[in-house]
Amino acid sequence: MSPRTTAPAAAVTATTGLAGTSTPPTPHASSPTPTATPTTARASTSTAATAKDIETELYEATVGFYSAITEAYKTLDPTPIRDVSSSECEACDMYVDSVESMKRQGHRFEELGRYIIEEFKVDKKAATTAAPWVTFMVTHTGAVMVDRNGKVLKRHGRQRMSGLIVFVRENGRLLVAYQDLV
Repeated sequence: MSPRTTAPAAAVTATTGLAGTSTPPTPHASSPTPTATPTTARASTSTAATAKDIETELYEATVGFYSAITEAYKTLDPTPIRDVSSSECEACDMYVDSVESMKRQGHRFEELGRYIIEEFKVDKKAATTAAPWVTFMVTHTGAVMVDRNGKVLKRHGRQRMSGLIVFVRENGRLLVAYQDLV
């Protein structure tokens, strides 16, 4: 996949130091699925299309997660993060806590920067597992946090990190169950 830039975003990991401190969930064992031998070219095309569809869906869910973080820090409302997170996502809870803390303290991001997702890779069993995962490189372009009077509190420069997200499907939607940035 080509690099994708999300909407302006906060350098959350640099700001809070909280992302990625949870333990990844144990992936749920997927039920054995019979492996049919394709009898026509159409069957193999369908399998390839399914793999491509899940890759696209996971990529869009990953970009959507970082867009939700961006929106939450922009509005100081953590609802967008909650909307794309499962209840077991500890890193997501830490983003929510960080947004709520900033709001209580009267802090905000004057400059949010943006996230750039590159080198996106999907778990080979993503189409058949209950907890598909993805790895990627994410670059954040930097951010400036200010207090309620506009005084600069922190300046964050450009950061490039290795990322991992484990998703779960709830009510037909992919939700973040675990996120780690190194």
